[in-house]
Amino acid sequence: MAQVETKARANGHASQNEQGRTGRVSVILWVFLALALYVLSVGPAARLHDEGRIPGGVSLLYSPLIFLSEHSAAADRFFRWYVRDVWKAAY
Repeated sequence: MAQVETKARANGHASQNEQGRTGRVSVILWVFLALALYVLSVGPAARLHDEGRIPGGVSLLYSPLIFLSEHSAAADRFFRWYVRDVWKAAY
């Protein structure tokens, strides 16, 4: 059996176990990337809101992050720095 797997790998075919593991890692990376982009999009959204280019209702999209900021001193410090200092927007 080991010879069959070795030949399959040599021919460029991954086992189903390897494909499943690669798929899970890929999903985890995409979820992490999406969450990071969501958190980092607060700055541009705040700036665009200050400039009147997007409506205030967009803040509903960020309500989980607002809640986090209101209940975590570390998150509040991060968002204050990121929104005010990096994006020069009102916090």
